[in-house]
Amino acid sequence: MVASPKFCLAEKAMCLFQRCGLRACTMEDVSRELAISKKTLYKFFSNKTELVDESVRAFFTKNTQRIAEITGKSDNALDEIMKIHAFVLEVMKSNGPAMIFAMRKYYPETHQWLMEHRKEFVIKQVTANIKRGISEGLYRNDLPVEQVVWHHYLHLVAAIDMEILPKHLVSNPEFLEYGMHSFVRSIVSEKGGQFLMQNNYTLI
Repeated sequence: MVASPKFCLAEKAMCLFQRCGLRACTMEDVSRELAISKKTLYKFFSNKTELVDESVRAFFTKNTQRIAEITGKSDNALDEIMKIHAFVLEVMKSNGPAMIFAMRKYYPETHQWLMEHRKEFVIKQVTANIKRGISEGLYRNDLPVEQVVWHHYLHLVAAIDMEILPKHLVSNPEFLEYGMHSFVRSIVSEKGGQFLMQNNYTLI
């Protein structure tokens, strides 16, 4: 499916927001970066608030589609969860907690939309992964699925929250890696552990 011109502009604008920050960028900055006139930009977006909102939605759509692709191509539940984790770490390099903080402060409606849709997506994705892992024999068959899913979700949310963690731990790759390894270690079966060793995944 070919993306609309508005979607493409929003996606490109997000790249600028990632580099310079949501608050600092003006519509003039965006038009200059996209090599279009401000008049053309305003044909698609009535103001900066709408542009930020559409950019965040485009970004969310693109990344959820990528995760769906990873899921579809993964060999099993463990392969899936490890590859998605690696992908998320890459995404967070340019979209850390500062971006979320600025969005919550200056664009609260967009922030609320993102939080609601992120929660819905993550809960659904992790639930499917846990059920898949159990059916494949890679995860323990006695796991309380709902509790496991929500516990993992809360960890993911807290790990990028500037108001919960010390600054040096927020989005820290080593901290996130430790959290993922601890989570996986708590759910894998003996068969799952063997798969991880065979594929050089070292659990802390």
